[in-house]
Amino acid sequence: MEDTLISLAHGFGIAFQPDNLWYAFIGCLVGTLVGVLPGIGPLAGISIVLPVTFGLNATQAIIMLAGALYLISAAAIAPICLWLSPIPVALFVVYPYLKRFTSLAHLGLGLVWSMGPLAGWLAAAQSLDRFGDVVWLWLFSVLWVAGFDIIYATMDEAFDRQAGLHSLPARLGRRPALNVAVILHAAAFSALCLMWFKQLYSDTALLWLAAIAILFVWQHVIAERKPEFAFFQLNGALGFLVFGFVFAGVR
Repeated sequence: MEDTLISLAHGFGIAFQPDNLWYAFIGCLVGTLVGVLPGIGPLAGISIVLPVTFGLNATQAIIMLAGALYLISAAAIAPICLWLSPIPVALFVVYPYLKRFTSLAHLGLGLVWSMGPLAGWLAAAQSLDRFGDVVWLWLFSVLWVAGFDIIYATMDEAFDRQAGLHSLPARLGRRPALNVAVILHAAAFSALCLMWFKQLYSDTALLWLAAIAILFVWQHVIAERKPEFAFFQLNGALGFLVFGFVFAGVR
């Protein structure tokens, strides 16, 4: 984990150099201008932007193209995706620094990760008029990820204390932090229950929901003794069960 943090810090250090920030801004600006042109898709858009990168070094060119491609792709999906596209970027930029200041960093990660299902829904709906259709899944995502990030952080408790990072295990200790994770996952499961009752009301989906409950209980029974298994294996299985739950309910 320490090597990962060092690599992330190095990557962000490069990305936030003034010159590279400037090229990211230029890429986003060009991407926005190209993206709003009618009939211009991501492939044609990036072809227009590509010559602008000639003469730049590889890092600057990739940063510029990434910014442009992100906004061109968002515009190609729907105008609202373009206008809301800065929000995920801002969250991804802010999150890596949260542990330096607050123990709410775990919820920050949940919020960042939840942009995935939320953005997928927005790409399909292309409007916020029916946000209630996705709100329970979005809330589940925030709370689920925040809870399992606390489980993961128990493996880094000593390092976080030494580095002055504000994870909950470093602040409260392992057992109290895991109790917070239990509360978050109970709230996450409650969101799925409400989703089943309001949107996915079927016997098949209820069976998937029961399996999710069993796996959540198992995860917290072993989290203190086997955090690696609880985090990696059981979370992976939970992800597939949640997919099965949603798929069974919407069929």
